[in-house]
Formats: sequence, structure tokens, C-alpha cells
Amino acid sequence: MATQTKFKKSFLEKIKQLAKDKSNIQMFAAETFDYTKQDLVSMHGINHPTNLLEDMMSAKNEFEAALALYKAYENITPLIASDEAFWAYLALVELNPYARKRFASLANPESPNVILARYFAQERIVKNVIARLWWAVYMSEKGKEDIDRFSLTSILFSHTELFDTLTQSRLFRYKNATIGILSFFAEHSELITRANTLKAMKFFNRVGGARELSAMPESFFKKELSIKFSNQINESQINNE
Repeated sequence: MATQTKFKKSFLEKIKQLAKDKSNIQMFAAETFDYTKQDLVSMHGINHPTNLLEDMMSAKNEFEAALALYKAYENITPLIASDEAFWAYLALVELNPYARKRFASLANPESPNVILARYFAQERIVKNVIARLWWAVYMSEKGKEDIDRFSLTSILFSHTELFDTLTQSRLFRYKNATIGILSFFAEHSELITRANTLKAMKFFNRVGGARELSAMPESFFKKELSIKFSNQINESQINNE
């Protein structure tokens, strides 16, 4: 099996600088990105998956595409999954057709910010059009031995308002928080609105000022939200009787 490759760091920095200039937008909008083998480096110990692009392009939805990507690179470490050069290469080269399919703005970008955010990691790695999928699965999967391993992942991808607010929150750095929050909303899907998900994120941001959230168990986050939304939960139960 072939070894996975990625951009060399020097080449990554070069094209990032080019991306900041609006006059270079078309080089990133082109269907084929211009690079040479000398611009790449092998990622020793990481196998190159076969048919990944085809699997993602034929997926029924983003959830299925994300699972295909995650399973293809299931054995990479979080450290490798934080490598901008890896995701930029996948987004610009190997999986570019999917990137353009998912975000139409990449086929005809009007601002360098679109290129920098979606192809690179101008803000956070989870903004990258491909990395966001891998991280969403990684942070929401229950465990390899769990029969419902990806049930919370399905919830995350099924609700745009939940996906956007959670993945862009600082809480998304903590898997215990992500699992706990998703577990709560999985049981109370009627509460999944942009207003409620934002309220949940803001609530834990305040709590995080006094407590070390990374040390809290999943049950803590689920219990706190049950208390926070107790009135809405009771109203919903009454309406369903």
C-alpha cells in the first residue's frame, strides 16, 4: 500500500502567502492545483487510502462522507490531525472535488478569506473543509467497542445549528464536554435550536471561568444542561402528554 503524502512546510507557507493576495485567487479556484512532487513529503507510517474520493463524492450526505474520511484515517493521532500541511494537501489536491462540491464558494471565491479558512487553518483547524469532518467524528464517537459508536456523530451532523455552534466553541477542544453536550441534545432533540445551542456554549464558557472543564466527566455536562433547560424540558413534556 502506498504511503500518504502532504505538502512540505516550506511550500505550505509559500502558498498561504499567495492566498492572501486577491490577485492569486484563480490559482486556488482552478480544478487542478499546481504543485510538483518536490513540494511533497511522505508521512511515514500512514497508508494512503484507496477510493476515498469516490466514497466521499458518492456519499448520501455529509455524515456519510465524514465517516468515510474518518475510517480512512482512523489510526492517525490527534497530533497528526492538527497538521495544517496534511489537511491543506487533501483539500487542495486529493479531495478537492469534494471540497468544491461541499462549498460552492471555493469554485468561484471572491475573497482570500474563503481560501485561507477553508483550505488552510487561518482561524482554527476545524475550519478546514476536510479537517472539520475528521475532527467532528473523532470528538463525537463514543468508542470503538460501543455498538452505537457514531450515534452522537449522527446527531451532530443532522443539525447545522448544533454543528456550527459546538465545533466553533472552545468546548470542542474537550471530548468529555462534546460527548456530554451531544448526549443531552440527543435525548432532547426538540431543544436543538441556534438560540439554545448558543445558550449552552455561553453557559459553559462562564462555568469554565471557575472550574477546570477538561477534568469534568461527560455526565457533568449532561447534568448541567438538564438543570439549565429544566423549564423547557418540563414544558415539552407537558405539551406531549
